[in-house]
Amino acid sequence: MKMANEKRRPGKRGDRNARVGIRIPKLGYYLIVTDTVGTEQNYFNGLRDSIRPDIRKNLVIRVEKSKTTEQLIHRTKELSMGMAQYCRPWIVFDRDEVPRFDEMIRKAENEGIQVGWSNPCFEIWFHAYLGSMPPFMNSQECWKAFSAKLEKQLKYKYGKNDRQIVKSKFVCKLLLGTCGARGCLASLS
Repeated sequence: MKMANEKRRPGKRGDRNARVGIRIPKLGYYLIVTDTVGTEQNYFNGLRDSIRPDIRKNLVIRVEKSKTTEQLIHRTKELSMGMAQYCRPWIVFDRDEVPRFDEMIRKAENEGIQVGWSNPCFEIWFHAYLGSMPPFMNSQECWKAFSAKLEKQLKYKYGKNDRQIVKSKFVCKLLLGTCGARGCLASLS
């Protein structure tokens, strides 16, 4: 504790206990924790990177990975601990990978964490962008069907965890809602 007659620290250094300013983005700080290194992470990073720079400077989308689906909530709490006042935490995962699905959602919501999931896998959203959401029993069927559809319609060879898909004209237009799926498909053909 400093006494009234103590001198300030020498040099230009300030008080070590002074709080460093934190930039709180106008449009929000989103922490998204997923259990994969691939598709979900590529999608959200691509979405972030495709936003106009003048808007992106007012928004933070940080995508992190958890080692396992079971650790998603713990990892999210750990990462958001120092930014609780202004962080909007999310967990995102594939439905077919979670054994106690309802319990996980309830626990996350009780911790103030938003939940997003794909059933059965993330590629189902890409199917929806192309105008359909066919029923699939597992994630393997889903992504293989999407890959075949994309290759047939757009001559684009898609693989699971494809980092280039988020940079493609197809995804940028669809994600940003600048046109309907049929319009995008026509413009890319």
